[in-house]
Amino acid sequence: MTTGERIREKRKAQGLTQMELSEKVCVERSLIAKIELGTAQVSAPLLKAIAGVFGCTMDELCA
Repeated sequence: MTTGERIREKRKAQGLTQMELSEKVCVERSLIAKIELGTAQVSAPLLKAIAGVFGCTMDELCA
């Protein structure tokens, strides 16, 4: 499972839309979509912010 797939899984488990997640981490919704699809890389600062929203570690999203 890729990092993007893990992000999508956790986002859906928390009942968030891509738009809601993007607003929480201050990026465009399209970037979240690209990360989930694997067409864009997630930066370390963004990964940290996303992990904070989900209440997990960065390692959990990358493992």
